[in-house]
Amino acid sequence: RKRSAKARQDFETWLRGALRARTAEQYETEGLDPATATTEIRQRVEAKVSRALQAEALVKIGYLRRLVGKAKIPAAIEQILNFVENGEPIVVFADHLDVVRAIEAALQQAGVPYGTIAGDVSKEDRGRIKHEFQAGSISVFLGTQAAKEGIDLFRAWNTLFIERWWTPGDEEQAEDRIHRIGQKNAATIWFLHAVDTIDDHLRVLIDQKRAIGAAAVGASQIAEQVLGQEAQQSTQLALLTQLAAGVK
Repeated sequence: RKRSAKARQDFETWLRGALRARTAEQYETEGLDPATATTEIRQRVEAKVSRALQAEALVKIGYLRRLVGKAKIPAAIEQILNFVENGEPIVVFADHLDVVRAIEAALQQAGVPYGTIAGDVSKEDRGRIKHEFQAGSISVFLGTQAAKEGIDLFRAWNTLFIERWWTPGDEEQAEDRIHRIGQKNAATIWFLHAVDTIDDHLRVLIDQKRAIGAAAVGASQIAEQVLGQEAQQSTQLALLTQLAAGVK
């Protein structure tokens, strides 16, 4: 947790300095005086600076997300083992592969049977892991975004997200793995949230996008499916804007 807090502090310090420097450069490039600039000009300059910083900032944000994901591993393992001890199979999703590998290692140590579907798993193994989970041979299903569609996992009625994903559409696809025909229990989706970390910002943004989607379901679904990459980039830019506002 201390490492994550220090990384976030370093990021905010970098972002604050970068925003000031790039903003001053942009005003100078355009021959403008920030002291007399109108609100419209300020907003336009800030938008240009945010776009210019986006790629570099997102690398740093990705590092923050990975640190937070790793920090949540002990709590995730505790939650997973609680479900298993209560005789409840569980579906678990994470975004970073090293987080998944850490969960695997803990389950092996605890003697809990599990199966993992990540991007390097073959079609044949995907089918085998799904069958073993549905048949009751394994208690825990672990997946990255590679497992968010095309798999029915209705033997479980609980899904745990260790990390948040960039778009609600991706999360909802993963949630639907247990919301299938054949589900006999009330399904529950759990999100493991680390307070006072980048999780706070991600939750706000994703909840906002979910609310928009609920107001226009058809349009939202089309946008997530056809413009998935653009939707992810939109969330990333919104996150950067939100973080930038917080450090000014």
